[in-house]
Amino acid sequence: MTGTELDDFVKPVKTISDDVLLDVRDLKLPQVYDDVSFSLRRGEILVLTGLRGCGAPELAKAIFGLTVGYSGTISYRGEPLQPGRGPAAAVRDGMGMVTENRDKNGIMAALSVRDNIALPFLEKATRAGLINANQIGTLVDKAIRETSTKTSSPDQEIRFLSGGNKQKICFSRWLDDDLELLILLEPTRGIDVHAKADIYRIIEDLATRGVGVLILSYEIDEVIMLADRVITMYHGRSVAEYSHPNFDKDKMLADMSGANLPATEHA
Repeated sequence: MTGTELDDFVKPVKTISDDVLLDVRDLKLPQVYDDVSFSLRRGEILVLTGLRGCGAPELAKAIFGLTVGYSGTISYRGEPLQPGRGPAAAVRDGMGMVTENRDKNGIMAALSVRDNIALPFLEKATRAGLINANQIGTLVDKAIRETSTKTSSPDQEIRFLSGGNKQKICFSRWLDDDLELLILLEPTRGIDVHAKADIYRIIEDLATRGVGVLILSYEIDEVIMLADRVITMYHGRSVAEYSHPNFDKDKMLADMSGANLPATEHA
């Protein structure tokens, strides 16, 4: 689908496992989110959506082990996760995250495309203190090919790439066979429609492979295009849940604005 317009993107038909990968129960962080519960199955794309300030980004970061102070439980592969265990532990457990600000948190601007892709794989490619350059080279070439990243060379500094190609590099870090859960915060923020189509393909390919994908997106058309299931949020609370293909854009937008809540529940 490389280089296509979004109109050419068709959500593939796939069978989603009944195996629950992630289970969030009664999660609460004062002033951020309140009593949120949901589950995510292997191979499913679940999208959390709302207006900015709905609490979804902070919720996602708690799952990845970046925040503490919440109550409730987060279970992954049937085991409870410790709050604030950190991203290194999350990655070892087969989780990945693409943040909403690639230039600030997603890439190392002074490094090459090769080095940016290789960073998460260094531990796996190191034996007796020596890095297997051939293994890294194979991983890098595969990542560039599978994400359709446009770069003059793997040695090109990543800061010279377009926003869309930088974002593809952020995705490429998580194409490892050990990936089980991918968390995406605004995955197509600030990129053109051609790059969006490629990102959508990558997401669907991962889900087809059995990866559970949890997305935060504020773009309602993107939500409807990608999701197997949608949870709408308002001021830190989950409002309603929708399943593909029974999405109602008008109802979703009303959920996000709080229009579908009783007056007593408005913040």
